[in-house]
Amino acid sequence: VVDAAASMPWWHGPTLLGHLEALPVHRDPATEPLRFPVQYVVRHDDTRWYTGALASGVVSVGDEVVVLPSGLRTTVTGIDALGTEVESAFAPMSIAVRVSDDVDLARGDLLAHPDRAPAVTQDLHATLCWLAEGPLFPGARLLVKHGTRTVRAVVRKIHEVLSVDTLERSPAVELGLNDVGRVTLRTAEPLPLDDYAEHRPTGSFLLIDEHDGATLAAGLVGDPIGARARRCLPSPDPAAGAPGRDAHTPGP
Repeated sequence: VVDAAASMPWWHGPTLLGHLEALPVHRDPATEPLRFPVQYVVRHDDTRWYTGALASGVVSVGDEVVVLPSGLRTTVTGIDALGTEVESAFAPMSIAVRVSDDVDLARGDLLAHPDRAPAVTQDLHATLCWLAEGPLFPGARLLVKHGTRTVRAVVRKIHEVLSVDTLERSPAVELGLNDVGRVTLRTAEPLPLDDYAEHRPTGSFLLIDEHDGATLAAGLVGDPIGARARRCLPSPDPAAGAPGRDAHTPGP
């Protein structure tokens, strides 16, 4: 954890503490794609302002934006930040924006720059961490909360479950408490989705019980664990022996 251990000759990477201290903790909003989930619509002096918190990126007056999931395009004509009109805003600021056209914008819509917009789909391929006592089966009906948008969905297929100890995958027909697995959901309405490995703010979601509102699972769009986790595993050193317990390695 802190110092390199002689008992782990197969590991050539950094210590856990050294890795954590080297991780970047600051993000440059200017390098990230614009993602502005609309939380509320405010009417003021016959003008509609669309409010919310910038999930990522930068937005400026004069920017062309696309409204998702509808795909309509418009131009930002005003930005208000805490009662003061500004020319630009960046994540994670809470703002209100005004657009040039009378487009159909409501809570749950997402504004993005057209050249870096997320994919819009009703087929949600994802990795879930199942948090409920009862198991998840194909055919289950639940709610998907993605950003400020909540839609109904059905579980089309459970593909596999991932062992958190070995990172091995095995076919599965259900997910139990604390299982991590890959599934396919079909949503009742299209969602603008980013792959979690590429963009976390709009690549994550929750599954909710439509009857009592309980959180059932945390979801990551795509398969961010599998390939990346395998790349992090060291190759066994034949000379040192495979990591773990064997006939010559004492137990804990």
